[in-house]
Amino acid sequence: MSATFFEIGRVFLIRWIEPAVDDISEIRSRVQALGQKIGKLPVYIAITPSESTPPSDVVRKEMLAKMSEMNEMTESIHLVLEGSGLKFSALRSIVASMFLVAGSRRTHVHDNVDSAIVKAKLSEDE
Repeated sequence: MSATFFEIGRVFLIRWIEPAVDDISEIRSRVQALGQKIGKLPVYIAITPSESTPPSDVVRKEMLAKMSEMNEMTESIHLVLEGSGLKFSALRSIVASMFLVAGSRRTHVHDNVDSAIVKAKLSEDE
């Protein structure tokens, strides 16, 4: 498996290791199932560690193709791109700009999980 999945209350959390196309369908199914189970749209948080392998062009294209569907299935999407320094800061800015241009107002880019939790307005009991 190229990622680790967690369901915590209304949150679907994924920690990428090496993104693969097969994971995208599984994520979609799991997010949809969580939404049905809790009776409302879940919050999606994806963590990409600084040492994670970047997605291939095929995976990146598939992720972008499914993004509007994921927007409809979630309350909000939080992409945590870990890492410090100019390289990671620029990466976060580029990714955030791409989603802004695409009109995805419920997709947020963060440098750590804590800021994703705050932005998602998650409390300790969630």
